[in-house]
Amino acid sequence: HLEGRRILIVDDNELNLEIAVELLEISGAQIITAVDGRDAVEHFSSSPEGFYDIILMDVQMPVLDGLSASREIRGLPRK
Repeated sequence: HLEGRRILIVDDNELNLEIAVELLEISGAQIITAVDGRDAVEHFSSSPEGFYDIILMDVQMPVLDGLSASREIRGLPRK
């Protein structure tokens, strides 16, 4: 039931990212990837409101960890 859903997957581990993308694309989801928390915040904040249906975020990443990135995303002035 993921057909047409847009999912942002955030992970600094290339193999984990590749596996997640493959599994979710099989379900019909449109996948966008980010390599760290800062990249995720930039993807999210530059997208139209409501663009992403789901964000799957790794916790331990360089540049900006997943918890801090999630806090920043939640703190943005949008629904």
